[in-house]
Amino acid sequence: MMEMTMRAMTPAEHNYCYAQSRQISMQSGLIGHLCADMGSDGRALYSSFFDCQPELKTEAFRSELNGVINALRAAPLKDRSTLAAYCREQPDSGIDHDGREYGFRADTPEHSFMLRLNPNRGEYNLYCYCYQRRCHDQHISNYEDLGAGEVLLVYSEDMLVQDVNGQEIDLADLSAENRIRVELAPREKIPGSEGYLDPVIESITLLPTGSDEYI
Repeated sequence: MMEMTMRAMTPAEHNYCYAQSRQISMQSGLIGHLCADMGSDGRALYSSFFDCQPELKTEAFRSELNGVINALRAAPLKDRSTLAAYCREQPDSGIDHDGREYGFRADTPEHSFMLRLNPNRGEYNLYCYCYQRRCHDQHISNYEDLGAGEVLLVYSEDMLVQDVNGQEIDLADLSAENRIRVELAPREKIPGSEGYLDPVIESITLLPTGSDEYI
């Protein structure tokens, strides 16, 4: 029998059951995500899987994902009324303020499955974001280690690193002693949530030694 545990998500985990930037998805070990609805009668489960890193879709992963979904089909995904009752009984799992979506985390030894449940008819009733557990836990730990007022910055895929003359330089050549100017992309909202995705760095400019520029 497959080893699996399941619990309500912590607030720090909520972002991981939504689409995020490709950079974050790669860093956090996202394999892909599954969407499913329970049909007009509330008893079926029609699903589609969307790849992020298809090379991580090993046979072991496929087996674990199938095992998780089959376990959920016993409950809470037996039918839509069972799903609604399951969510109501665990109000601490609520992601939003209007009681439409609920977040749970299912873990197997090698993978984490971030489940967003929605008991409403006419909408996807399940989103399941699938991660390599080791990478996922490390990424979450980075968030939890932030101090008050700190944010985790993410590099964009085409981030520019340059000096004030526009000459491109290697990010690895920068050190803690350098003065830099960082430009961030406008923050995007998490779909279906009041929260925002992590700030993304668009460019880093190396300032001359002794510069008094701040913007």
